[in-house]
Amino acid sequence: MGILGTMAVAVAGTLLCILHLTFVKMEETLHHEANAEKPKLDVKGTINIVRQIPGLFGLIFFNTFNNFLGGVFMALMDPYGLSLVSVEAWGILWGY
Repeated sequence: MGILGTMAVAVAGTLLCILHLTFVKMEETLHHEANAEKPKLDVKGTINIVRQIPGLFGLIFFNTFNNFLGGVFMALMDPYGLSLVSVEAWGILWGY
């Protein structure tokens, strides 16, 4: 069926997920609604929680740095790489 069949399965699966989510009921009350106070951004509390888990700061930092560096390399190498090899070869290289 080729790409048309793949697209049909993807769209049907997405529609089924959306349909399923319309019937999921979640009762939740936000803390600030219950106490009638404005929500605050608690950076200090978040840092204290992250600090309690060993290695989480390093994981967050290196993951952020890796994603940033990968995005920069992709943006810089893609146009240059397309001038060197064909689109198909470049796709195989990035896929590998």
